[in-house]
Amino acid sequence: MYPVYKDKDILLMYRSPDFDSYVTGDSVVVSTEYYGNVIKFLAEKKNDLIKLEACSSLSVDCHQLGWISVEKIQGKIVKNLSS
Repeated sequence: MYPVYKDKDILLMYRSPDFDSYVTGDSVVVSTEYYGNVIKFLAEKKNDLIKLEACSSLSVDCHQLGWISVEKIQGKIVKNLSS
């Protein structure tokens, strides 16, 4: 998720079973079918679905990912231990 996180950064992730603890703007790790685990920003929440966004034009196009089930959230990034 360059430029926010770089290769070899050590990230601390928190996984909450409470969907309400994830808020718009959070950096989240999400499991996807085609790309594996990705780190993106939480853009929208609706019912039990989320939309993601990226800050780099080199990133996977989040429109391709569409609405994703909240069950795919692996956790949110709470600390970058490398900075």
